[in-house]
Amino acid sequence: MPRSLLLVLEIKECHYIPPPSFLDYPHTNGQDHLHVTGSKRLRENPETFAIEDSSYWNQAMQAELTAQLQKAPIVQQAKNIIFFIGDGTSISTLSAARLLKGRQTGQFEHQVMTYETFPYSTLIKTYSADKQVTDSAASATAYLNGVKGNQATIGVDANVLLADCAAMNVPEYHTTSILTNFQDAGRSTGIVTVTRVTHASPSGNYAHTAERHWENDDDILAEGGDSDACDDIAEQLVLGDTGSKIKKLTRQ
Repeated sequence: MPRSLLLVLEIKECHYIPPPSFLDYPHTNGQDHLHVTGSKRLRENPETFAIEDSSYWNQAMQAELTAQLQKAPIVQQAKNIIFFIGDGTSISTLSAARLLKGRQTGQFEHQVMTYETFPYSTLIKTYSADKQVTDSAASATAYLNGVKGNQATIGVDANVLLADCAAMNVPEYHTTSILTNFQDAGRSTGIVTVTRVTHASPSGNYAHTAERHWENDDDILAEGGDSDACDDIAEQLVLGDTGSKIKKLTRQ
């Protein structure tokens, strides 16, 4: 049985491709959704477009229901975990991606993304312990450690306030990541990222810090902190109990 865990984190570099305005599509005359249900376009392209009447939707719903009922529960234990994180991705981001791809493929609102075909999916709340809108640090603590912390802290619970060096050194306030769990089980672990390995999302796997920006000694000293008392994130990666055991570190 393969013994590995790969976490792919921080998909942050996005190149915006502006979608064409529906004014650019022929026969729409600036009217939205004519490419889906417009009778004028249907008459001009009968082989491409269909009227979405009650029969159309009833058949579509029955087909979807049948497909769902035919799915067998997945009861086998997974051999490995590949944890993909698109940092900052929200429902609106996914909707925008679907619409853009749909216009490029001609499927428009009917476009189905690959992740939408997964057998299981769920939604999670992404607030931090002290903010309604979380950041990459507190959210990494949540999805990698299962505990909500304060904004801009990593790998610690809500007892550790921002930049509180003394509190971050209290072992009882430290949280345990899924990567640590795999190491404790004797599995190999690794991180692949497009940002710094000491950045907020990747460091949620191994670091315990009261300030996400304390990536090295200079960062701590620049804020008037004590670099001897507060272990920076890079030091925890190299010398820490979890960081030092990571087998693969790659920045793409």
